[in-house]
Amino acid sequence: MQPIHTINARGHLMLGIIRDFFDVGAPEMQREILHMHGDTVRILASKGIDYASLRSALVPKADKHEAAFVFDSTEIDSMAYGREVLSHLLPLLDRRVTQSVLCGDILCTDQKLAFEVLQESMLLSRSFEFRHSTLLYAVYVNNLSAPALLHLHTKLTRYPAYLGYIPTSTGSVRKPSSRSAWSISS
Repeated sequence: MQPIHTINARGHLMLGIIRDFFDVGAPEMQREILHMHGDTVRILASKGIDYASLRSALVPKADKHEAAFVFDSTEIDSMAYGREVLSHLLPLLDRRVTQSVLCGDILCTDQKLAFEVLQESMLLSRSFEFRHSTLLYAVYVNNLSAPALLHLHTKLTRYPAYLGYIPTSTGSVRKPSSRSAWSISS
């Protein structure tokens, strides 16, 4: 059996919900997981992608960094702000490195909590006024070396919509360092 590589399995809710809602036992869950894995491997193979080659993008490494780069969508003159953001970020990635890139608006029903997480965790490139989390767009990238993370942050700082990044490596709830001047106001 081919090993199963996962991305952020700690936060994946679907299998737990299926298990609990349908009262599915461990043997049935294992069969379902193996079936879904087999489908994934076959679909990727049909597109010329070797599942095993994706391991470095799917399995967090202790010696690599993960980060969510945060952008203010109101600073972008396009409704397709995701495309605009990615046109600035993707060319900065090393094409020789396999990475996961996930992106989307920051959705949070508790705006006080969203503000607190940003205030405690985000390394700013500039100050900004927090208005609502849905105005913020994040791009998560994993498998970053320390120099690659610094390179992305430094280059993105030149882009007016870029606000900074949140270190998201395993177990990382980062408090601002002395270099991080917090100027977010609600």
